[in-house]
Amino acid sequence: MPPETGVEALLRSRPARWAGLVAGLAALALLTAALVREVQRGHDIRGASPVAFAVSLLGFAAFHAGAIASLRALGGDPAPQVWSAAQLAKYLPAPGAALAGMVHSAVVRGGTARSAVSLTLRHSAVLLAGALLAGAPSVGNVTHDRWGLPVWLVPALMVAVAAGLAVAGTRGIDRRAAAVAVLLATAAWAVLGAALWAGVGHRAGDGLVVATAFAAAWAVGFLALPVPAGIGVREAVLVVLLEPSLGTSGALSFAVLTRVLHVVSDGLVALLFLAGPSMTRAVARRGRSAREEA
Repeated sequence: MPPETGVEALLRSRPARWAGLVAGLAALALLTAALVREVQRGHDIRGASPVAFAVSLLGFAAFHAGAIASLRALGGDPAPQVWSAAQLAKYLPAPGAALAGMVHSAVVRGGTARSAVSLTLRHSAVLLAGALLAGAPSVGNVTHDRWGLPVWLVPALMVAVAAGLAVAGTRGIDRRAAAVAVLLATAAWAVLGAALWAGVGHRAGDGLVVATAFAAAWAVGFLALPVPAGIGVREAVLVVLLEPSLGTSGALSFAVLTRVLHVVSDGLVALLFLAGPSMTRAVARRGRSAREEA
C-alpha cells in the first residue's frame, strides 16, 4: 500500500472529521432557522401534510430498492445488507465513511477486500452517474437567462461526466449487466425525484426542475468530504437550484424536509435488512431453546 499523503492524513485526522460534522450540522441548523423565520413571516411552507410525507417516503423506498438492485446487477451479494451498512456508516464523522461501510460489510459477508473495494467503487460510480444524468435538467434553471451559456453547457457537462463514470464503473462487466445497473440507478433517481415533486414539492414550480434537483444536490453532497452524509452541503445546493422555481420558503422547506425523510428512510432500511434478520434469528433461537426445555 502506498504511503499516506499529507492531504489524506489531514482528512483522516480527528479534528478534520469533527470539523466536517460540526460544519454540516451548523449549515443544516442555519437552514432550519431560516425556514422557521419564513414560517413566522407567514410565508407558505409547501408539502408539510402527512400525505406529502407518505408519498415522498415511498419515493425514498423506491430509490433504495433501485440502488440495491443496481448493486446486485454489479455482482454485489447480499446487496441489501451491504447497502444498508453504507447508509448507517455515512453519518459517521469520517471521510468516505459510507464507502468504508460498504467495503467492511462486503468483506464480513464473505468477499475479499479487493473484490469489496472494486464493488464499492463500481457502485459509487454508477450511482453518481445516475444522479448526474437525472439531475442535469435542474442546473440550467439557476440563471434567468434562458439562452445563457450555463443553461446548456453545465447540464451537457454533467451528462458527459455521467457517461464517463458509467463506462469506468462498469468496465470488465458483462455489457448487459452494466447497462441494467446504470439504468436501474438512473431510474431510482428519477422515481425519487418525481415522488418528491408530488410530495414535499407539492407539485409546485417547474416540475422538471423540482423533480431533478435532489439528484444534482446529492451528487455534490456525495463529493463533499469530510462532511458526513453531505449534511448542509446538499441542502444549500437544493436552495440554490430551487429558489428560482419555488421561492425562498419553498426551497428551504424542500431542503429541510427531504433531509428528514432521507434520514428516516436510511434508518428504516437498516432496521429491515440489518436488525430484522438478527431479531428473527434471536426469536428462532429462543423458540428452539423453549422447545428443548419442554
